[in-house]
Amino acid sequence: MPSLRIHGLAKTGPLTEVNIKHPMGVQIDQDLTDKMVERAIAACANTHFAGDEHRVRQALIRGQCEHCICVTDALVGEISAYLGEVAGSIKSIHRCEVLDKEQALIPGHSGIHLVAWVERKSAALRALTDTLEKFLAESKRKLGCPKASPDCFTLDVEMVDDHDVQEGRGFGLLIPNEYMRSTEIWTPGLAAREGTPPRL
Repeated sequence: MPSLRIHGLAKTGPLTEVNIKHPMGVQIDQDLTDKMVERAIAACANTHFAGDEHRVRQALIRGQCEHCICVTDALVGEISAYLGEVAGSIKSIHRCEVLDKEQALIPGHSGIHLVAWVERKSAALRALTDTLEKFLAESKRKLGCPKASPDCFTLDVEMVDDHDVQEGRGFGLLIPNEYMRSTEIWTPGLAAREGTPPRL
């Protein structure tokens, strides 16, 4: 069965970084991803529990995967908006999801798999997303889901440039594939329409 797990594994060791500044001038710490998760829980609570965040947290502690998926869906928006704000070379961000042969989403996959269409590929952006994955995994572990697997903590962000997209090369996951679904999550125009703060 096809998999979108392309870049690395979720980090499972102890997190030693407390506050990291990257070459892009972006400061990342645990508070940043904790707040992302809190906003995602609030969004899920509004959708399913009339705004009751405690019920969402209780559902996650019980290992109710449908609510974990809801939180993950909200996190996709949080992460895409953040990356779009801080990385000026990003043209758009797409989410890719694993489908079975019946074209249905495969249950139990709560990892986040994104493709960033960039003007130029950057080691600084790669370092940024790797660090973001570490802190986000720690934030999600705090939720205490007893069914969490390594995939639940994955944040996989692949970069493609114009050449990749035009030629259908490498991680051109934007290309139609019968086992993948790609959804555009972020563009500068969408951010402007929704009132997202300008890029830093």
